[in-house]
Amino acid sequence: MRNYTAEQLQANYDKFIEALKKVFTGERLEGLLHMYSESELGQELAMAPASGKEHYHSAYVGGYIDHVLRVARNCVRMKRIYTEGGLEVDFTDEEMLFAAFHHDLGKL
Repeated sequence: MRNYTAEQLQANYDKFIEALKKVFTGERLEGLLHMYSESELGQELAMAPASGKEHYHSAYVGGYIDHVLRVARNCVRMKRIYTEGGLEVDFTDEEMLFAAFHHDLGKL
């Protein structure tokens, strides 16, 4: 289990926001930044564990961001493996990463 300092939690939150800025543009980015930066959800996001059950993945303060960033990285890797293997992909990187970044949003 990780035990982040306040500075590390802030750095992870900043990394998440920067990842959003790299992937999304326009109204979608504006909406996401509003949701995560200009509301109480941003504070929740920085502190939230990925799970409330101790024996589940990333069940520590700050684990939510760790988890969704890891899911996003693995989605990119898996897509590359699938396309190199000849699989036809019928979704955009933006669609894939939107799902990766927000697949556990209901936990917040």
